[in-house]
Amino acid sequence: MPVVVYGITPCDQVRKTLAWLNANGVDHRFHDFRRDGLSGESLERWCSHVPWNALLNKRGQTWRGLPEVRRRQVVDQSSAIELLLEQPTLVKRPVIEIEDGLLLGFSIDRIDEALHRHGLAPPDRVHGDNGAGRHPARDRAGATAASPAAGPAPGPVRPEKPAGR
Repeated sequence: MPVVVYGITPCDQVRKTLAWLNANGVDHRFHDFRRDGLSGESLERWCSHVPWNALLNKRGQTWRGLPEVRRRQVVDQSSAIELLLEQPTLVKRPVIEIEDGLLLGFSIDRIDEALHRHGLAPPDRVHGDNGAGRHPARDRAGATAASPAAGPAPGPVRPEKPAGR
């Protein structure tokens, strides 16, 4: 399968990615780190596309929960891979393999561009709200968006913030 999404089910960015791929009819497979594991071969392959420190999620609870001495031991690709094999949830998510390419994180534009580059793009891309669940052809007030012939649909209507906040 040319598109594989790696991550964990509870991750919001993984869920958005999977929702967008599903909404756009993109054939893909999901690989859950917790259920399906993570191999050193995969990490080595990913490090051939992106720097090792880009794969390491230092913003999450798992990283913050590591002892300081363990965090300081991560100084190169080899030590990062060792830690990622011990703690797969430290991998920045989602990791998206599209044929011979690799993307980190959720971005509709980057995913769409990569799918086009590999001839896998959906014919009628759903724009919407980054795949987070709202109907893409409706704004927040529930009105139907413009037809495709009239140009792109308007963005969502956002209420103004109250003064003083």
